[in-house]
This record gives sequence, C-alpha cells and structure tokens, in this order.
Amino acid sequence: EHGAFSKMYALRTLKLTAYVNVNYFNLPSMLSHNAALKNLYVEADYAGVEFGKEMTGGTLPCKLNNITITGRYLKFLSPYLLVGVHSKVLRLTIINTSIEELA
Repeated sequence: EHGAFSKMYALRTLKLTAYVNVNYFNLPSMLSHNAALKNLYVEADYAGVEFGKEMTGGTLPCKLNNITITGRYLKFLSPYLLVGVHSKVLRLTIINTSIEELA
C-alpha cells in the first residue's frame, strides 16, 4: 500500500521479504514520506522474484544509506535498482544470492 510506513517516524531499520504471490510490491511507494529510515534489509527468498521492478516507480527516503539484499533464489539485479536513491553515501550489500550477472 502506498505510504504504508509513512507514519512510523521512529523507524530506522526495516526488514522485508519479497514474496512472489503479492501482486503489487513496490518499495519506494511503501516507503514514501518516511524520512527517518536509514537501513533497508530485503530478502528475496522465493523463486520467481525479480528484484528491480520492486525498486522502481518512486524515490527512496533521503536518509537511507544502507541497503542489504539477500536471497538464495535471486539470480539477477535490475539496472534500475538504485534509481530512487538520494543519499550522498550508500552501502549496498549483496549476500547469499545466486546472482549470475549484474546488468
């Protein structure tokens, strides 16, 4: 849902699981108007999740400076993965994946 975390002003770290049966999973849309978020941990542990389309369509919070992506079934990252990032410094961590190529 658009702005689902917008009222959580004290939210600094968010851990999410990208689930393939959810029709609309758009992180920038869910995180819109949440200025406090600094750490985002996303687990894509289901076959069929294409991580990248979940990150397009908006901007991420300005203070977000740490994104961790994990998931043993994750094989591809979209070139549009970081389009919505506005932080001056960003730490991107990709662990425990089956990534075959970076576009």
